[in-house]
Amino acid sequence: MNIQLKQDIQIQLGIAKQIIDKQGRLMPVIDVTVDSTKPDGKQEHIIMMLAFDFPKDISDYMGKRMMLAKAGLELLKKGYTPLSAIMTTEAWYIEQKTDKVTVMPSQSPDRKEAIIIIAQDKDQTYTTSLVAEITRDIDNKITVTKERWADDTGIPQENILSYLFEPNLIKTLMSNKKPTN
Repeated sequence: MNIQLKQDIQIQLGIAKQIIDKQGRLMPVIDVTVDSTKPDGKQEHIIMMLAFDFPKDISDYMGKRMMLAKAGLELLKKGYTPLSAIMTTEAWYIEQKTDKVTVMPSQSPDRKEAIIIIAQDKDQTYTTSLVAEITRDIDNKITVTKERWADDTGIPQENILSYLFEPNLIKTLMSNKKPTN
């Protein structure tokens, strides 16, 4: 894995921990590196809060994808070309040996809380994710108890950030069979 990418993800994890310790929760956020429209051509970072409806059941899979496609369209409208992105969110997850999900993680008795960070570049020369399992103490402060990189799980990962880079993929997804989360 790209060493700089791993360092960037670790920085995002540190920021996420601080936000959760201070506010008690973390809303989904994405740090997008874009081509600048400035004359100097320097790359800029745009931080976007992501708002989407949480799925009501396991068959409701479109919310995150639609939200990322809308963010990608918004960037394009403003004249930005996304080059890479790191998405950070707090979530429930369940450990499993397959990519087939049968119950919402938040409803599973085996659920675990985690900070999840997904990184990808436009050309998909790198795509990875980190699941940092967390626990909370009596004061609601968090501790990372376990870190799992996507490369270590052996479970296929959807390149969900592709919808940010290519917003029209959502049309293809909507016309095809539902993916298996």
